[in-house]
Amino acid sequence: MKTTDKNIPSNPFEDIAEALLADVAISVQLPPGKHKMAIERSEALQRHMEREGSPLQGLIALFYAQGSMATGTTINARLKNDEFDIDKVAEILLPPGTPPAYVLNLLYKSIRGEPGSKYYDMTERRTRCITIHYADGMHVDITPMILTTEVADPRTSWLFHAHEDEPLEKHETLLGNPWGFAEYFNENMQLDPDFAKAFGQRSMQAEFLLDADSEPVPDPEPAYLKSLSVVALQLLKRHRNVVYDNRTGRMPSTVMISCMVVDVTGRAKSLSEELLVQARYILRGLKDAQARNQLIDVSNPRCHEDKFTDRWPGNLQEQGQFIGDLNNFVEKIKLLRSGDLSLDEMGKLLESLFGESPAKAAVNRYIDRLAKHGEQNRIAHNKNGRISLISAGASIASTPAIAKPNTFYGGAIKE
Repeated sequence: MKTTDKNIPSNPFEDIAEALLADVAISVQLPPGKHKMAIERSEALQRHMEREGSPLQGLIALFYAQGSMATGTTINARLKNDEFDIDKVAEILLPPGTPPAYVLNLLYKSIRGEPGSKYYDMTERRTRCITIHYADGMHVDITPMILTTEVADPRTSWLFHAHEDEPLEKHETLLGNPWGFAEYFNENMQLDPDFAKAFGQRSMQAEFLLDADSEPVPDPEPAYLKSLSVVALQLLKRHRNVVYDNRTGRMPSTVMISCMVVDVTGRAKSLSEELLVQARYILRGLKDAQARNQLIDVSNPRCHEDKFTDRWPGNLQEQGQFIGDLNNFVEKIKLLRSGDLSLDEMGKLLESLFGESPAKAAVNRYIDRLAKHGEQNRIAHNKNGRISLISAGASIASTPAIAKPNTFYGGAIKE
């Protein structure tokens, strides 16, 4: 039997499964402090590249975010596959046809600077971008691009592929439009105001949950307002990172997944339903390609030459592996939605989907909410050790013994 979370007066999280999924999503959000730090570091890098005497002084036309930072889908780094990187594009005023290695090396020199400079020991030249590694694990990837006038869509640009150890004939100049894709994504991901407000309120409340004397939180700030589709996408990304955490090789790209889910935004009414809609749609595309013995082909809607599947999947085996992952994901979300699991079982299932830390945080936060609102007497321990909830109106004789309020994984709840 499904019970309800009455702590937030909003329909999106009445069901326990929906409440737990929302709290997992809150746990994997990028904290405001890290977001602020990312912006500050990006601005410092731009000033550094444009400094007097820099090889790129006067040559940077535009410096902008791409990828997850541009679409608001970044998640906090807790696994080695969680991508807390800042993806930026440096649009450089160089003529089309400039050799790829020259462009990459010029950007590398402008950032690294001279021995003893701030970024000298932090800068790495890679195949398509320059990476700046920070001591706390954050890193910035800067991709140099040159605007083209050959394509009508604004901001379509040349990007460059040049491995240092490969001969010049293997270097490539490719078309891309990360600006256009971010614009396309943000314009088409539908915002459900009720969900966005409820999720924002819940996110802000989570920061005050352990303080029994906290005042009611204000209305959510714009940074907290996320659409149902975006929150589900973040959870799907987190699951992908969990299953690929101990695998070698590449994993399905975020931009490929993001591009595909735009096609089905606005069809669901709950977070769990949206997860199923997204996963099933991606699964259908992968299975269709697999049935034809082909690799899935996903391109940037704003630049067909910009292939989001150029590096993954590399073969049918890799594609088939992710098909298996998504099949498993769908079955577990269906089980979570069934109402047949105890709170303990839901916690374990969430742990298998999204990792130990956010699953524990979600269940503990749920129980904390019950205790904070005087409903700790609904928390019970069964004889087998599982945690369950006593439904409203159930007789004490028909329910397990009432447990002393505790968090799901240990530690007393504040009373």
